[in-house]
Amino acid sequence: MEAHPDTLDENLWIRGTYPDFEEVKVGYRNNHVFIITAGQTLKDVFPDWVKQTQLCKSQYTPNDANFCSKIPRREFLNAAYEVDPPLTQFGQHLAIVIGKKLKTYKIKPTKVISGPSLQCLETAAYLGCIFENYSSTSIEPGLWGEFKSVDSGFLLTKREAIKSGLDLNKHYKPKVDLDKADPGNWRDWQLRTVHIFEELLDENDGNVLFIVDQLTAKTLLTHVIYGHSTFKSEEAFLNLESISKGVCVAISRGGQDKQQKLSLSKNLFPGCTSTLGQIGVDYDRLDNDVYTIVD
Repeated sequence: MEAHPDTLDENLWIRGTYPDFEEVKVGYRNNHVFIITAGQTLKDVFPDWVKQTQLCKSQYTPNDANFCSKIPRREFLNAAYEVDPPLTQFGQHLAIVIGKKLKTYKIKPTKVISGPSLQCLETAAYLGCIFENYSSTSIEPGLWGEFKSVDSGFLLTKREAIKSGLDLNKHYKPKVDLDKADPGNWRDWQLRTVHIFEELLDENDGNVLFIVDQLTAKTLLTHVIYGHSTFKSEEAFLNLESISKGVCVAISRGGQDKQQKLSLSKNLFPGCTSTLGQIGVDYDRLDNDVYTIVD
């Protein structure tokens, strides 16, 4: 049972007051963007879920309450779902919770930019169902960090996504084509990802939502915290334990004449605790993965 937050009967309900709510309510309104990692997937919890559900063109048999109730039809069905899984029920619910929290803080997304994987697209969709006027999702392969482990040919096509009911921006022209998402060099990918992120910020005002995989989120957060030339990615950077699935981080942007000055918001977006523990960013661990570049 749930009451609409604007029609709450104060005689029957106690309204939750989040830390620094009055400051947040105003401060987040125009100059904050949000980096959101995709939610928990079936593969995260059930590594052999494709076999477990006897998945085929005519059958999908969920046998756990955390399985999603339906999945999109797609080409290369089993092979595609092995590498590009959907969200669990928990992942879907967490996306909705993030959407509710954003709405509570008076956030009005002006642009929603998502990585091309199904987990990102579904997170954007479930998050967006909370808003009345939600921007269609723009797919940006240039903000995708799974290209080393996932063949882009197995991803849900735009046509399949639209037929499945996902609201996509048909007019958005991506910075990088999906078949060129792998630049062949890790350092080149990292620099390109940061550059695309900054370009998108320059081109879009207001509360932009970036819904991405963990590695992309880690790269962008490292850039926000340490700047252009203060991180160096080695094998340790691939350790994603510092970034949880389903985390939302508020980024403050300032500066004039499109010169972005990015920093973590003074009012960090509240984390979420589940049976898996706290869902958020371990900044101490993130710091341990960062190295100064020696020219």
